Amino acid sequence: PGPYDAVVTMGCGDQCPGIQAHRQIQWELPDPKHLPPEQFNQIRDQIAVLVHQLLVELGVLDPEDASLEPPLPSC
Repeated sequence: PGPYDAVVTMGCGDQCPGIQAHRQIQWELPDPKHLPPEQFNQIRDQIAVLVHQLLVELGVLDPEDASLEPPLPSC
């Protein structure tokens, strides 16, 4: 299927030429796999912000819609 509105890769540097998309987006994010919980949570929250921004850019989400706001930092 496709083309998709957007395809996002995160820090791997790979292109996805087999996946047809109007936009190919590369988010340079460190791999959180072996990070301590605080740093892992920071990356998780950064991804949530980026997804929210992309949904707004694509017109899928109203900028005023708070239902997909990034999570609050962990205590």
